[in-house]
Amino acid sequence: KVLCPNQGSILTVECTHLFDRGLVAMALGEPYQPYLEQAQQLNPDYYKKSEKRIAEIEKTLQELGDKGGH
Repeated sequence: KVLCPNQGSILTVECTHLFDRGLVAMALGEPYQPYLEQAQQLNPDYYKKSEKRIAEIEKTLQELGDKGGH
């Protein structure tokens, strides 16, 4: 369990684990949306702050895919 801040209080939840697991699944080409959706439900503020990481990883994976296909 990880402590995640949520609207001024601290809740013991697995939001960061779910979020990070989703990122790993994304990098491996596995279904990742369920992990990210659960993380978003547990802590919308953390998810919103972390959306930039998702976009950066998706962009990098796309670029790597484009280079690998040529």
